[in-house]
Amino acid sequence: MVYCIESGQVKLTLVSPEGKECLLAIHTSGDIFGELCICGQALRPDTATTMQEATIRKMPYRSFLSLLRRESLLEGLVEYLATRISEQQQVIRTLITTSSEPRLAITLLRLGRRLGKSDLCNTCINQKISHEELAGMVGTTRPRIGIFLKKFREMGMIELNENRCIVIKEKEIRDYLDKIANGVGSESN
Repeated sequence: MVYCIESGQVKLTLVSPEGKECLLAIHTSGDIFGELCICGQALRPDTATTMQEATIRKMPYRSFLSLLRRESLLEGLVEYLATRISEQQQVIRTLITTSSEPRLAITLLRLGRRLGKSDLCNTCINQKISHEELAGMVGTTRPRIGIFLKKFREMGMIELNENRCIVIKEKEIRDYLDKIANGVGSESN
């Protein structure tokens, strides 16, 4: 089956044999998941969980492909999947080349683009994301995420609103990442 999110949000997680959970992706309205069945992958190593009330349509992959052909949407699917591959490559590159503190900053910017609502200077992620989920995305421990978030708040890079949701100060985070890239300031591994 291929799944299309009509409304809501879905997170895809993978659990290692040791029980460590990795948050692979967060999908929102208009996204699809389960598309690996198209290439014959019968078993799904990941688990999809709704993050809020969601409406999800499921289609057998053959029906999905027929619909794409009939509606001339194959080109759009290829572009969509290429974008997803590019995003995943960026995540992998960041995991390999960047220490955990700036990885969290990069992850917050990515989540803000994906899930947030922006005003002139800030992006508010209204979806609550746990420290454990952030740790899984960043590739570090939950306690380190807490330390980094506290530091980011003290540096004015993020705030927590009255609902305990993260407000991202994009300019401040980008300035911080520029300083790290230029070798200025501290960086935690």
